[in-house]
Amino acid sequence: MAGLDTSAFDAALKTVFGPRLVDELNSEVALYTKYQKGDKEMWEGRDTVEWALRVGRNEGFAYGRERGPIAEAGHQSYVPFKVPLRFGWARLNISGPVMKVSKTNKGSFKRALQSEYDGLRMDFLDDKNRILFHDGRGVMAMVNGAGGGTTTLTVDNAGGMLGAATNGARYLQVGQIIAILNTTGTAVSSVRTITAIAATGLTVTLDAAISATDALENGLIVRCPNANVTSVADTAYNKEPMGALGHNDDGTFVNNYFNVNRTAYPVLKSNVFTAVGALNLDTMQQGFDVAAQIGRGSPTEIWCHHSVRRAYLALLTANRRYLSTGGANTHDGGFKGAALSTDIEFSGIPIKVDKDAPYGIMLGMDWDGATAWENTPGEWIDEDGAILARVPGQDAFEAVWRCYDNFSHDQPNKCFRLDGINSNIVVAHII
Repeated sequence: MAGLDTSAFDAALKTVFGPRLVDELNSEVALYTKYQKGDKEMWEGRDTVEWALRVGRNEGFAYGRERGPIAEAGHQSYVPFKVPLRFGWARLNISGPVMKVSKTNKGSFKRALQSEYDGLRMDFLDDKNRILFHDGRGVMAMVNGAGGGTTTLTVDNAGGMLGAATNGARYLQVGQIIAILNTTGTAVSSVRTITAIAATGLTVTLDAAISATDALENGLIVRCPNANVTSVADTAYNKEPMGALGHNDDGTFVNNYFNVNRTAYPVLKSNVFTAVGALNLDTMQQGFDVAAQIGRGSPTEIWCHHSVRRAYLALLTANRRYLSTGGANTHDGGFKGAALSTDIEFSGIPIKVDKDAPYGIMLGMDWDGATAWENTPGEWIDEDGAILARVPGQDAFEAVWRCYDNFSHDQPNKCFRLDGINSNIVVAHII
């Protein structure tokens, strides 16, 4: 079992230390704060939160003549909206010698155990950020060309989004155990561990050679808890919480949305504009206008990847006037704070960016109706009175972080989405 031993923690066990242990990892969960918290008590005694969702009007009214017939009685139409609980765990293993050595190491203010606690929690939250931008399927990427009997695997369609050829490995990481499923997600073809990721974002190196049977063309790549898994049910496929691409959707990614078929009940569809191509201000305004007409929506934020925001900034450049900010020849191009310290706006609506947002998409979000259903927001398992548990037969200990939750939006027709936006993508693999 892999865990933290003295060789792995060597970087933090030097005799000379700087003033702090630097965290080089970006672990912010951008969308989490946008959801209102659901009533925790609704989870008690069940694994699904359910309520009635109104999907049809009572049309039993009409004007007519005096003493004429009045309208036949009608009724409201409802469907059950069911949000299932999703279960997440994170696990660490630390050896007894590491705990002893780090306690006595001169200048080591950051103890090994605390470092592992904090690091694992933040790593879990970083993956949660990816999850909250996607559709609950848990697809990290897809196979681009069947395995060829080597340890190299070509990937595309990051997040399971068809047509996304660039940087297919953007959500994959070195050390991840992945299951490669067949194209329908009904069988596990193979399980591997990622050992390297190419700078192009197009290929990954695995710990063992992979054949055409092990990795089918367009096979689905998902997270996997260990190398011994053989059943799809034991992978992360269709086990992750629902994210923004599932909420703000017309059935392209999620047609059965929490037990409601979006084809049968289009009131649960968001307003999606496909194949936008070159971004333009009129199309963006159309998104707001249609959301207002269809769902009485008023999106308060636009979320997108940095590359999509650059496409928007390019629309504004022609109208900019570059004036001196003081003294001779100090003209300032670009945007204040490189558009990072303050939000660029469209009609007063902030445009926010995130590293995990899908390429080529703008999400116009009206957060009214968005709910975080949290049975267990996040905690270390400690029912037996201790976070650390002994590993049988070893001088080692383990701890497990858990999170039981899901996210829903019961008025997605208040939102809009622009798909297929042309933008210049810089391939950057975020660790």
